[in-house]
Amino acid sequence: MKKTIILTFLILASCASKVKFPISNVTPGAEITVKTSKDDNGNSKLELNAKYLTAPERLSPSKKYYLVWLQTKSNGLHNLGRLDTDASSKASFETITPYEIDEIFITAEDDASIKYPTGQEITRAKL
Repeated sequence: MKKTIILTFLILASCASKVKFPISNVTPGAEITVKTSKDDNGNSKLELNAKYLTAPERLSPSKKYYLVWLQTKSNGLHNLGRLDTDASSKASFETITPYEIDEIFITAEDDASIKYPTGQEITRAKL
């Protein structure tokens, strides 16, 4: 019985969840999803995919990059990195983080190495 409970817990803990970002007022045609799961060490794995995402250079005002941000439950805000669009307006981003995730959001910025968002927020999802 004890083994069954532990096995059930491990299966449920490793299950992935997929969240669709709300429609953006800035890039309304974009379809953005994020899939989260846990790895063997208990870290959070994020897989973000976007379709029909306008290049940041085409925004008004024009920007150089999309940045992915993580708001954690107890460790503050983190710049996870760049979300680069390809010629077909698709983008993907994967990372692993030790933090407990609260929200993930995307901003348009001119500097990819900033510590806090300063540009226009594209969309945000609560996980």
